[in-house]
Amino acid sequence: MLPTNNYTSGMIRHIIFVALISLFNHTQIAAQNDTIRPKNVIIFIGDGMGLSQISSNILSSKRKTAFESFKHIGLVKTHSHSNLITDSGAAATAMATGHKTYNNAIGLNKDSIPVTNLMELAYKNNYNTGILVTSPITHATPAAFYAHSKHRINAEEIALQLCQKNIDLLIGGGRESFFDRESDEMNLIDSLKRKGYLVFDITEERLPDLNTISSKEKMIYFSSDFLPAGAISGREYLPFYCSSAPQFLRKKDKDGFFLMIEGSQLDMSLHSNSSIEFVEEMKDTEESIERLLKFVKQDKETLLIVTADHETGGLAIEGGKVGRKLKFDYTSNGHTASMVPLFAIGPGSEVFTGIYDNTIIFKKIVELLNWEQ
Repeated sequence: MLPTNNYTSGMIRHIIFVALISLFNHTQIAAQNDTIRPKNVIIFIGDGMGLSQISSNILSSKRKTAFESFKHIGLVKTHSHSNLITDSGAAATAMATGHKTYNNAIGLNKDSIPVTNLMELAYKNNYNTGILVTSPITHATPAAFYAHSKHRINAEEIALQLCQKNIDLLIGGGRESFFDRESDEMNLIDSLKRKGYLVFDITEERLPDLNTISSKEKMIYFSSDFLPAGAISGREYLPFYCSSAPQFLRKKDKDGFFLMIEGSQLDMSLHSNSSIEFVEEMKDTEESIERLLKFVKQDKETLLIVTADHETGGLAIEGGKVGRKLKFDYTSNGHTASMVPLFAIGPGSEVFTGIYDNTIIFKKIVELLNWEQ
């Protein structure tokens, strides 16, 4: 046996340590290289949808819900640059651009400088794009994915910017910001038609069928002049288009598609602490996600992300029985600073586990799609 001393023992320990670090790094690199990249990405944002909101849907259901089909789950910090409690503009800007900003800003950084968003990157990288919401299309969350404005209230400015984009599919309310404008006499509906859009609105007898529209055409459907009807009033277009919007975008001849969807009126029902409206909006949201899951499982090339911009209402589940009606209470009629869950399924979904800032969502999507910025 060779004699050893402190120096020799130290060298041996050092060599073993270096070898372990090398093995760890090699394993990490191999794991990253083994990640299957998605061709398409769908992000579904339940506005105000925190853990209690999702728990209520699962606990009151008599069947397995859409949320229980996801294997990769994370927690997202939602605070804005200016406030512990964010608004939808700042939260959506963080997710859509990777930059923290001040409350009410749309697509700007904390210094009010425009920053590139996911819709702009999608167009630059030859992707089809779509927006499907139950709010006005110019509302804070969808606007942050395509526009730049110092305040979310500037709906007519945001509508004008939308007309200058090339988004293939647009569904939501807010027609008045395009037609009955106060800031000027422009008819943006005519502008959209000149750009090649098929334009439909709430006066249609039936919801426009995307399966009948050519892959070479773009479409916009205005579901209301301002705010669409609530789910409790019979609104049904969110799950309807969650069934067909991905197929519509997939059949277009591009490198892939990016689709942003928002269950917008969850937030509105929680602001008013209306449990009856909230339950119906949550059912509508869960049904919509179920239809997206069906597409993702068949397609096998699409990453589906389901999350929220923030929690609203400070919802608490105070009673009831599993599989039956629950009793709710609220600590607020505004937003809270609670972290929100993120669910992911499909190629690349494993990178969304853990606890991270909402700006990381943008970065992970861009990295997975290998987009040029």
